Amino acid sequence: MSSPLVSALLIEAPVNRHFAQLHRDPQALTDAVTLYLETGLRRGNPVVVIAAPAHTELFLNRLREDEIDPAAFLKSGQLELHDADLTLRKFMRNDAPDWEDFRRAMASVLERVRAFGRGTTRA
Repeated sequence: MSSPLVSALLIEAPVNRHFAQLHRDPQALTDAVTLYLETGLRRGNPVVVIAAPAHTELFLNRLREDEIDPAAFLKSGQLELHDADLTLRKFMRNDAPDWEDFRRAMASVLERVRAFGRGTTRA
């Protein structure tokens, strides 16, 4: 599992801020992302996952192991899953994001999950 400092960042993620972590180890990635998602779901935050399908499956399996039923959150609308490649195609132009397309693509997702959760959205 992550160091206490990293775990604290994932649990108490800065509101309205972006942060990134780089992982070489799939287990470390799964541990970190699942802690971030689980914290948000338990708090009632809207949660959006944009990941490769294989990674999404790892995250969902870990949530199930931690006795969290992703299907219930998906059904309620508090959790949405999006394929990273398909999402990127909506706004990447010549290997760079087109910010207008990005806003258009992501605004609908964020507005939708915000209606089913409380607090800030975790993505």
